Amino acid sequence: MGIPLLAGIIAWRTLGKDLRFFWSIFLLGVIAECIVYYTRSNGIHNVWLFNVFFPVEFCVFMYTLSLWVAESWRKWFRGSILIFLVFYFLLQWWVYDPGQLNTAGKYIQSTLLLVGALGVLVHLLPQFRHPMSVDPRFWVLAGMLIYFGGTAFVFLAGQLYIDGKLPGVWIIHSVCNISANLMFGAGFIYARVTP
Repeated sequence: MGIPLLAGIIAWRTLGKDLRFFWSIFLLGVIAECIVYYTRSNGIHNVWLFNVFFPVEFCVFMYTLSLWVAESWRKWFRGSILIFLVFYFLLQWWVYDPGQLNTAGKYIQSTLLLVGALGVLVHLLPQFRHPMSVDPRFWVLAGMLIYFGGTAFVFLAGQLYIDGKLPGVWIIHSVCNISANLMFGAGFIYARVTP
């Protein structure tokens, strides 16, 4: 979270409203990580924080995606936010204990954002300048595809990990997370150099 946060600060004056809004999740993420560190060091149970952060993360990512599609598709992207929130909190209320990680909700979140990012990428392909790597949206979408693709795999394989059959699954998650954060940071930096 620190790399995109810093890259966004460096490029702040050149960011459009879409990327400034997207940057907010990294600020919230760093705040959440500080709270997690504090609670963990003081022996305070902190899983609830993840169960709050996941839906906030979904809202920011999906709303950002909605800004990059045609007007006719925006209502679907924005409507998915409300539908996801209802399902997520119903899962948390009826399936999971308050102190238990909502893994099904995270899997649903990852799948929806993976499909959304892929759809936006396909929608934007004809609009990208050549090379498309200079467009900040390309880097954000690539980061989303890597992160949420890896996260969907991790949470799908989570049961195998709990049983000890797939011990390297969290390494995959960490590699995807670092790669995605580098791409998100690149997106913010390319906003500085893109005319």
